[in-house]
Amino acid sequence: MAALSAGSALMCSSSSGRPLSSADTSYIVQLEKRELRADKKFVLFPINNKARSRRVRLMKNGRLLRSFTASLGLPAQWWAHLDISAWHDQTLMLSLENDNSPNAIKGRGTSESGNAELIAAVYTSAEIWSPESVYKEPLRPEFHFTPRRGWNNDPNGLMYYAGQYHLFFQHNPYGVRWGNMHWGHAVSTDLVHWKELPIALYPRGEEDFPFSGSGIVDHENCSGWGKNGRPPMVLAFTSTGRGECMAYSQDDGVTWKEFEGNPVIKHSGRDPRLFWYAQIKQWIIAVYSERPGRDDSVPECYGISFYSSEDLKSWQKHSWIEGYYECPDLFALPTDGDSNRIRWVLTCASGYYQIGEFDGSRFTPESPRLPGPAGGKTELGPAAYAAQTFSNHPDGHRVQIAWGLVDTADLPFSQLITFPTVLSLRTTPEGVRLCREPVDAIQSLRTHTYDIHAGPLTTSPLLSDLKSEAWDIESVIRVGGVAFQILVRIGDDDYVYQPVSQMLTGPKGAMSIPLNDGRLKLRILVDRTTVTIFGDRGQAYGIFIRGNPGGLASLELRTMWGEVYIEKLILHSLCSAWDGS
Repeated sequence: MAALSAGSALMCSSSSGRPLSSADTSYIVQLEKRELRADKKFVLFPINNKARSRRVRLMKNGRLLRSFTASLGLPAQWWAHLDISAWHDQTLMLSLENDNSPNAIKGRGTSESGNAELIAAVYTSAEIWSPESVYKEPLRPEFHFTPRRGWNNDPNGLMYYAGQYHLFFQHNPYGVRWGNMHWGHAVSTDLVHWKELPIALYPRGEEDFPFSGSGIVDHENCSGWGKNGRPPMVLAFTSTGRGECMAYSQDDGVTWKEFEGNPVIKHSGRDPRLFWYAQIKQWIIAVYSERPGRDDSVPECYGISFYSSEDLKSWQKHSWIEGYYECPDLFALPTDGDSNRIRWVLTCASGYYQIGEFDGSRFTPESPRLPGPAGGKTELGPAAYAAQTFSNHPDGHRVQIAWGLVDTADLPFSQLITFPTVLSLRTTPEGVRLCREPVDAIQSLRTHTYDIHAGPLTTSPLLSDLKSEAWDIESVIRVGGVAFQILVRIGDDDYVYQPVSQMLTGPKGAMSIPLNDGRLKLRILVDRTTVTIFGDRGQAYGIFIRGNPGGLASLELRTMWGEVYIEKLILHSLCSAWDGS
């Protein structure tokens, strides 16, 4: 670690010129600097989730390389890592100052370390902090993707290429709260076992972040960005300082370059969804777009705009549809598996959708606006948000994932990505509906299977002797002429199904699950922090956050009163998808 240079204090009076009070000066130490030799791959920063935020800058010869805010504090709860391998063996300048911006984290009762003490604690390392503990934390989901360290929210840039599924995601590598948006990157061969890769997109500056977007493979090299006969992988994203932008990779996603002509679209909005529309041989962008004088309470002021392009560089606007907010997705599916009955589905961040037609320039709805996933709620709304689907699935499937809003308290990571589901359009008594079922690769995690004999379900608890940290449960329960309630207890949480109302109520939320020919068909995935429920082969879908997460999830199944018969009940205990990581 290089020697610490002298720090400098800024500001001795308030902006009004009056002398500062003791309250004003309680957080007045402003700036510390030191030289840092990039002798190892990472530089590590001490994070205390309850500490105030500081502004960290890494510079070389006066040029800003990286900048972020973080809750730096000692003792550290964990250490955030920044990859500095691009400047190997060079001397960099590290600076640290108080973050006095309006949105700065003010700290929550911890004793505050001084900036000199904090900058001295920063060190370089060949590895991230405590690599042996990653994926082994008590509340780490067993089969939902989470980044090794830091926060995630929206999934971005989902695509399949050269044998791998690519997942990009909104990511704060330096804390467990929203902020410092980067594009994290992970790959998988089966949508269950993931390997996290280096960050794909960094902020361009302190006020220019790569917000959400999408990804495709330009197989025909329409853009001209391909190299040595390899098609480019392309990311479309929102630059908060410029507009809608493109980045591309010529080495299968290892490194990324920005298009020199960015931004390709300038408007008031964000979250471009890019895809190829083969019928007209055009690229399409569906992007959240605001009209002047936008008011969040007035749907007519926000919606989705549709653009087309031949080369991914020049874009023409065609139409706009109102009432959709953030993170659009647009895709085609066969109805009831019939390729002659193709319909398009338009979705947005909160999950509601419409079914209709798309001609390459305009979406024409043929259904009312339909609700998205039900289930648990958080203080921010639904427990799942900003769902997106993968481009170029090798089997032609449409696979969807979303941001799971699950706070893991004081651990070195927060939030998750929902488990991948295969989408289909099915005809129901209410009309054609979007249905979801978990990808088959969940079966690769099964360790023990318990096949419960068919028979009447009574008031005596069933399954109470079974415990595991994760479950995949399949059941068909026939409800007789008189039935009051069916209770499923998972850990400390009760899920109560009312056959009369056909509603299932769980922690902080409820979902409608229809009885099909008098049968309640359930598929339940239990992880350490979430319970995902699929009803009637995915016609109903909900995500609940466990009230007392972690540890062994005990199970209980019984009826409160009535005529209930188990036709099928198979339970699979699951191992961790991170075993061997």
